[in-house]
Amino acid sequence: MNYLIIGLLILGILLLTVEIFIPGFGIFGGLGIVSIIISIVLTAQNVFQGILMFLGIAIILTTIFSLLIRWVAKKQFYSSLILRDTLQKQKLEYDDMDYFIGKVGVAATPLRPSGNVDFNGVRLDVLSNGSFIPAGQKVIVVQVSGNKIVVESFTQENQQQRSN
Repeated sequence: MNYLIIGLLILGILLLTVEIFIPGFGIFGGLGIVSIIISIVLTAQNVFQGILMFLGIAIILTTIFSLLIRWVAKKQFYSSLILRDTLQKQKLEYDDMDYFIGKVGVAATPLRPSGNVDFNGVRLDVLSNGSFIPAGQKVIVVQVSGNKIVVESFTQENQQQRSN
């Protein structure tokens, strides 16, 4: 009987240790606490003694785990898992969309006002400047703000304005 109680207590401590270093949605921690409580229930002669034993074990384990976590945090292998450096500037995926200003493409779908335009094999979601543009018509990019590309119908007048 004593081996069972000691085994349950050690199993509970091991399960709590596993929960601290390998989080498992509380499953290991819950099983560890249940194992410790069962060992206390089998050992305690009354409720008051059981409560005192549980509080004593909780205080001892908290102290040991706090020291263990601080010790592990100072070791080299643990610090290699933590990113200490921060990125100075995060590059957004649409930073280079200004390249498309002035480019001519063909409307792959009708633009009412949004749709797709094909720029030499690159298909992008765009917005027209408010007017309806049928599929197959040439368009020119007039504005890019963030990831929003604004186009209008391509005419000779647009081409002359862009070249000036």
